[in-house]
Amino acid sequence: MDDTRLRRYLALLLVILSVTLLLAAEAKVEMQEGRQHEKADRVFRAAQSYARALDADPQYKDARKALSRIADEAIAKKLGDVKRLEELLETRNALVELQKIGSLQSTLAKHGIEIEQPVDVKAQEDGITLRAAQRTYESALAAKGEGRWGAAIAQFQEIESLRPGYLDTRDKLAETYMAWGLEDLEQRRYRAAADRFAQGAGIPGGERTGTRKKAVAVLTALARYGLEKGACRRGFLDYKEAVRLVPESVPSEEMKKAECCATTSLSIRVVTEAHVSLDPFTARDLSKALRDQIEGRVSEYVGLKGPGERSKGTAEEPSAYTLPQGQVRLERSLSGFRRGDLRDYAPNGTNGFLRASPNDRPARQ
Repeated sequence: MDDTRLRRYLALLLVILSVTLLLAAEAKVEMQEGRQHEKADRVFRAAQSYARALDADPQYKDARKALSRIADEAIAKKLGDVKRLEELLETRNALVELQKIGSLQSTLAKHGIEIEQPVDVKAQEDGITLRAAQRTYESALAAKGEGRWGAAIAQFQEIESLRPGYLDTRDKLAETYMAWGLEDLEQRRYRAAADRFAQGAGIPGGERTGTRKKAVAVLTALARYGLEKGACRRGFLDYKEAVRLVPESVPSEEMKKAECCATTSLSIRVVTEAHVSLDPFTARDLSKALRDQIEGRVSEYVGLKGPGERSKGTAEEPSAYTLPQGQVRLERSLSGFRRGDLRDYAPNGTNGFLRASPNDRPARQ
């Protein structure tokens, strides 16, 4: 064997020896912790420590002997914990503890350690989730019947997460969203109604309740209302959501108009009583309240409000506001569409536009 191969061989032996020593040290630490847990009557935690010691060093006889000695007792006690948690209706915690039993039993099987009464973890899990689903289903039906929509939905969703496809839970969930949405419609909470119907439509089989059709009807109505009032971006997003739910539910011509409206820039020219034109991007003498309304608009066309006044003006009409600084007049005009080939879809006609250039004159005086 030449010197190079010998050096490589010795280096490999050194690595193996180092790893072996580290694992042996880790096994001893786990063994010591196991003994402390066992003295404190924390039997299952002791079994877990002994199992980790045996994983680190499969030849560790003391760990094997200790684990074999307490395995049955540890599993029996942990199973008792699982049952108590189920009685306390803590289903999730019960399932977590049950998985710990399964993990310990897997370690025992890997090291060839037999136990007298192994637990069928899958059967136990099925029983726990079935009983929880039965309890929650009755409670959810009661909440639905009383019109407590949020509680009913939360409980139906809990059943689905524990036991997917249990009875007609999905249908009941969609029906609850439908009923809640209809109540929102009666109370004129149209945006909330659209959200409820859309959520119901996303449930497998939910379309049987008609939630998808209802969602599209409300979304398109909201879109048209928004476009009429100048909230173009919001209207365009509502149209897009309707099309996502039901393709081709919105005529292509309407979608083009909404897109054009939503992608149009805005030019604001502020004129004081002295007729001094202020650059729309440096109008710092506007009151903070009015500036915030401009910056926080839903779209380019939302009517602005003066302090303590009702909304004035539309996309077509300039608006006047009485502010502490005096009379301020805002001339709101549309800039050219970013997509010039669609100028024919301008909501106020092609003459109602301003160019983006500061040298261009306003379309309306």
